[in-house]
Amino acid sequence: MAVADTESEPMEIPNDWEGLVNAAQLQAPSENALVFKDECVFCFRTPFFDGGLCICLKYFVGVCNFHLADYTKANPDTRFFLRIEKFKLPKDEPEPQDKVQKLCVKVEEDKTDEKYSILAIDGNPSELPLNERLIGGLLYDVAQKTICHHSASIQERLQQGASEWDGGVLKIADNIENLVQLDTDKQIPYSGWECEHPGCGLKENLWLNLSDGSIKCGRSQYTADGTTTKGNYHAQTHANETGFPLVVKLGTIHNGEGDVYSYTEQDTVRDPFLKEHLAHFGLDLNKFEKTEKSTFEMEMDLNQKWEWSRCCEDGVTLDNAYGPGFTGLINIGSSCYMNSVIQCLALNPTLLEAFRNKFSTELKASQIIEKHKDFSFQFARLLNAMEGGEYAKKDFEFNGIKPTQFRKVAGEGHAEFSTAKQQDAEEYIRHIFNKIEELTLIPNPTDHYRFKVVKRFEDVASHKVRYQDNDEYILSLSIPKDQLRDVPVPQELESIVQLPRNSTRKCIDLCQLIENYSAQQFIDGFISPITNEEKGAVQQYRIASFPDTLIIQINRFEPDQNYQPKKLDLDVIVPDTLDLTPYRFEGQKPDEELLPDSIKVPVIDTTAPAVDSQVNENYVREVMNLGFTRNACERAVFETKNSGPDSAAEWLFAHAEDPNINDPHPELIKARLRHSTAPAPSHVSEEKAQALSGMIGATLFQSKYALEKTNGDMNAAAEWYFMNMDDIPPEPENSEINVAAETPQNQEAAEPAAETSNPPPPPQEPFRAPKDGPGHYQLRAFITHIGVSPQSGHYICHIRHANTWYIYNDEKVAFSQNPPKNLGYIYFYERTQ
Repeated sequence: MAVADTESEPMEIPNDWEGLVNAAQLQAPSENALVFKDECVFCFRTPFFDGGLCICLKYFVGVCNFHLADYTKANPDTRFFLRIEKFKLPKDEPEPQDKVQKLCVKVEEDKTDEKYSILAIDGNPSELPLNERLIGGLLYDVAQKTICHHSASIQERLQQGASEWDGGVLKIADNIENLVQLDTDKQIPYSGWECEHPGCGLKENLWLNLSDGSIKCGRSQYTADGTTTKGNYHAQTHANETGFPLVVKLGTIHNGEGDVYSYTEQDTVRDPFLKEHLAHFGLDLNKFEKTEKSTFEMEMDLNQKWEWSRCCEDGVTLDNAYGPGFTGLINIGSSCYMNSVIQCLALNPTLLEAFRNKFSTELKASQIIEKHKDFSFQFARLLNAMEGGEYAKKDFEFNGIKPTQFRKVAGEGHAEFSTAKQQDAEEYIRHIFNKIEELTLIPNPTDHYRFKVVKRFEDVASHKVRYQDNDEYILSLSIPKDQLRDVPVPQELESIVQLPRNSTRKCIDLCQLIENYSAQQFIDGFISPITNEEKGAVQQYRIASFPDTLIIQINRFEPDQNYQPKKLDLDVIVPDTLDLTPYRFEGQKPDEELLPDSIKVPVIDTTAPAVDSQVNENYVREVMNLGFTRNACERAVFETKNSGPDSAAEWLFAHAEDPNINDPHPELIKARLRHSTAPAPSHVSEEKAQALSGMIGATLFQSKYALEKTNGDMNAAAEWYFMNMDDIPPEPENSEINVAAETPQNQEAAEPAAETSNPPPPPQEPFRAPKDGPGHYQLRAFITHIGVSPQSGHYICHIRHANTWYIYNDEKVAFSQNPPKNLGYIYFYERTQ
């Protein structure tokens, strides 16, 4: 809706104003244009800040007063800006109430006022009110259409059909290519509709059935002003009765799209053939006018007015903290997991420095539009604003940042993080690390957390060992129930949480969990590949490098009797300092003898899938979704003879307390060993091996090995070879196969190999050695989860600055009185200097 002209006193119009307007070649924003008018593209200032927001009327980029000079310097062809200033009006004094109503959900909307003006930048800036008489018709028209246009964030969601609740993109309706459309002589008008159900007569919220052309009213729906739209569900009733589920909302058809709903899918969908489907009834898609809001638009209006609830430390009045490092992040809808993670990662000085170099305000308008969807720029923009303290000032009305665009670009393309649903904070840390790794920054900020773990495997029968190392970013620790102990609950806590006197809680020490992680694990049933004796094996983990910051995750969740994740109600006693020196890997001992590389010894791992056909891998993965370890799930599927995931789950719950439930099953160990160390049978002919060798450029040994793996199928063997080169064992010295390859009669078969040699391997990334240093750490931050599942509930974090702890609860940042260290889910330990 256009705004009224600004009343102004008689004033002199600049002499060159009309010439500047003509030279600027301004045009109103097109229907699909992105108009950035919610906040500055370089920071998070909004029209409510001093000076408001200046919208470039050539490229429709919004900048604040602070960044206006940088923008005009980089874009000298931009002369005119629409300045939008918004103000909150004082609230009316509430009437006294005799009774406090606890269950009130009414949202009181802030009253605001707006002011518009036109700013001309050319030598000496001049500013005029938004008045057609003063600024002329062309400039006035462009400004008015800019005001009425959707903001860029809303425009993108509307174009994609992105729901405010699930954040995804609308799917195309099922079987849309085969939509049934009945022949009819019915004349459907372009306006003036009425519900055709007998006795209804509604003239709003009407839906056209795309199969038979009937027009019926929809369901009632809440709107942002607290009312509901009228609707008697007649469109849904008709769809159920006829079996014609696809409808489009009349009044929303515009710009080639419309609000389409499928009653069989119970969801809003896309109809890519809407033009053809309307033409079936003699309707021209381009002749409709938009008169009603779509479901998405009403949803966005409603959700933007929702005030998200926040929690704090019970029974304590918290004093707010202000200044650099204390900027809160506003919850934009189940985003507390992201807010907590970003606050903790922002403690990394390498991360701040790396992304500080990615931030620039001297950008062309075309570059700004590209940066709008660029992860590195949006992350840099967010970190820069958090670091500065501009949005954490005492007695300031607009503290806190809305990281809306960052969440969108960080989660784009990801099945979970592209939605607006609650997610697991630990998984989000790994996701952000993956995004940073893709940028190939030097130095790489993720190296701050990267450490090397070495796994030592000893064959008990021969005492020969094998070492395997792996890079990790998070040290994940499990909680053994058999090691929990009871501790008394402090009396002051009993009164707060209303517990009986002399109550106890289960607890375990973090140091005990680390000790368990690095302890020797005996693998029963292992058969030595050296002596063929079944004496078992020993496996042990050690940390080979200590990172600058060590991230520790406590696995607090297990499945309940209904197969749903349930949090373990216990305390983990967390020390302020850690000494991990005893767990450092010291290298191979002088008297140790390594297992020969030619022998492929399986290293039993809880993350490694079973290779034996006695265990159905699909069943194992499905049961693992309940939160059990892989070893436990393999054991359950094996014991229930592959009868299905339900049977395996029942078996698991019946045996959950078995002391060996998380140990590898001895029979599966033997099966793995047989699979990995048994010599290949020699039923493949030399002729076939030679032919394959000439075809793929492999040695005769490699060719024969590939043929054995694929039962002699030449094509399958060639494909297997290129997919599994690294799995082929070293060629034995002086083997008959090797000698045969050098004999004259095989020379002809060997020659083509040179002509069809393998292409050079792709270039590898430069090797990055993990950082290393002393293993002494001090607790710097931790993330706490409130709720029963990591994908629901609420996340907050606590961060220590100097010797003081602070609570970061979305936009609320305050001094912490009782940091709940024992309830943490993820801990950040910094190396002490």
